[in-house]
Amino acid sequence: MTDSSLLPAAFAGVFALIGLAILAQGLRTTGVLIPMIRTETSDIASLSSGLVEIEGQARDRDNLLTAPLTGTGCVACGTVPL
Repeated sequence: MTDSSLLPAAFAGVFALIGLAILAQGLRTTGVLIPMIRTETSDIASLSSGLVEIEGQARDRDNLLTAPLTGTGCVACGTVPL
């Protein structure tokens, strides 16, 4: 290989590695999202133990936390490991 043909091969290799990293992250994210999508929304009065999904509004006017990204008041905040 000559010096002029090494540069395109190096770029192709770098882009292939970046593409594989993006694909791996997407597959990990999908593994977290699929159980969330398949879980039915439950009424708060009839929650069972285990993985549940609830819908509604939470209110606590006296003890609000500060959201780390927006700086607005929130009832709970945290991160989900992927």
